[in-house]
Amino acid sequence: MNERQPELFAEPSERVPPEAFRRPRRVRRRAPSGPLTLARVPLPLPGRDRIAWRITALLLCLNACRGRSATVEQLHVLSWAVRDPHNADDLLDVWEGHPGAVRLLRAWDPALDDTLRLAQASGLITQRPNGRQELSESGARVVVAVRENDAAMDSERRLLASLGRVTESGMWERLGRRPPRRAT
Repeated sequence: MNERQPELFAEPSERVPPEAFRRPRRVRRRAPSGPLTLARVPLPLPGRDRIAWRITALLLCLNACRGRSATVEQLHVLSWAVRDPHNADDLLDVWEGHPGAVRLLRAWDPALDDTLRLAQASGLITQRPNGRQELSESGARVVVAVRENDAAMDSERRLLASLGRVTESGMWERLGRRPPRRAT
């Protein structure tokens, strides 16, 4: 070993040289005087990052769609909108054709793929052979239970109700169609 490289200690039984403790910005705290106690503390996660909220929001989005089914691209836009009030305002501006709104709106919800897998594993949604996601009978019962509770997911339900029954063609008419892809 040369002088620049510090010696590494791999086992706790080996002695640590005193110069290892003379580093700047290292603070040694005194040991607690009494017994240590541990307590559970909930993680401060916003509601939109909790699994129960994400699955319920997904079920509400599917319920708002015609036939209670939607493409993954549709679900990305709808779940992106219910995640945040600013996103909801942006979607409504385009949906209602307000001047100055972005004409071609596409959105991506980073948690949607995981949420879809969890909802499928729970039996709340199913996937059709054509790739569309569909609300199952169990998922429909969850939606009914959420609707019966006036306070549950209120802002999300109001946003989806303001959109009316969402169809795939109607959604892309309002949000703008992408130009067709050219064959390469």
